[in-house]
Amino acid sequence: TKISNKDFSKFDISPEKIRAGEDQRTTVMVRNLVGPRARKDFLKFLEKGGLQDKFTFFYMPCKEHRDVRAGFAFVNFRSANEVLKLWDMVQGSGWMDAHAGDSHCRPLAMSYARFQGHDELMSHF
Repeated sequence: TKISNKDFSKFDISPEKIRAGEDQRTTVMVRNLVGPRARKDFLKFLEKGGLQDKFTFFYMPCKEHRDVRAGFAFVNFRSANEVLKLWDMVQGSGWMDAHAGDSHCRPLAMSYARFQGHDELMSHF
């Protein structure tokens, strides 16, 4: 289902709402994951932040009919607190610092995914 530009704001992550317990969503889409090592590098990034065992679902699709990553991933965490932890990591410089000198690397971008929770993701993907 295509989403109009005016509806994108409902996918914005608000750290304040997570901290206040007002937003308990757990599934995020991470963008700008490019290059042949993107999957491995991102999983290492999660591990570096202590999130390696905090998610129940990870999916990084390939472009149709090619063995090339599409540049984004879906991650479902066990709680909204892990979403906040990844948000803080993405806002920091750790990703770019780890890829200094890589001309293909771009800062990561993150939003809530349209499908939420392990079961919805398993049904869709």
